[in-house]
Order: sequence, then structure tokens, then C-alpha cells
Amino acid sequence: MPTMADITVKNAAGTDVIYNAAMPSAGDKSPARWAQNSASGVQGFRPQLELVSTNNGNGEVRRLEYTFTFPVTYTDTATSLLKLNQTIKIVGAVQNPRGLTTDQWKEAFTQFGNLMVSTLIRGSVETGYAPT
Repeated sequence: MPTMADITVKNAAGTDVIYNAAMPSAGDKSPARWAQNSASGVQGFRPQLELVSTNNGNGEVRRLEYTFTFPVTYTDTATSLLKLNQTIKIVGAVQNPRGLTTDQWKEAFTQFGNLMVSTLIRGSVETGYAPT
């Protein structure tokens, strides 16, 4: 099992952004959480990642569900208060059959991760439209 730690990623400008380890998982069905603490002094306005793992019903598959939330804020000019505009939410699941090797899981997830950051898929997500 991996050990809980901070995660450093690049933002759109190529600058490092740290997702701080907020809460390690206590085991199956208990989420691990990370938050980008530097994004806002208001806890509810910080981007967060949550990862939950469990077995499927018969134990033949490890299921990991993730939820990424990215609050978009603005400063109200009348009150000078930081307010929430909307939140972008990304939800998904990974199903790793137990009959496969870790190398096989790694190959599938590496290809999936690279697809998600490909120019075509990123362009689709950025515009909100699938390729036509």
C-alpha cells in the first residue's frame, strides 16, 4: 500500500502546485484526501482530491473511485469578500482485476493518464465538446 504524502503537480502555467495530504485512508471505504492549501485561506475554496478504495462484491476486482473538485472564486467588488462562482467536479473509477499483475495495471493506467493529458482530450475538456 502506498504511504500518504503531499503530491506536487504542474498547473496550466507550468508552475508547481502542491496538494497537501489532508487525511490518510483508514482502510477500505475510507477516503484519502488532499487539498491545495495555498489556493485559498477559505478551506471550502481549495481544490481537493479524494480517493476511496474497496473490493467489488466478490473480491475479484480492486475498485478505486476518485473525485476532484476545483472551486472557481471571485472577489465581490461591493463587499471585497471572496465568493464561490462555481465548482468544477471530475469523478471516475478505476477497476483493477486481481488476476492481473501490477505491471499490467501500471501499463493501463499510464496509457489512460497520457490520454487524459493528450492535446485532443485536453482540448475537448477545455471546450466542453467531444471531437466531431
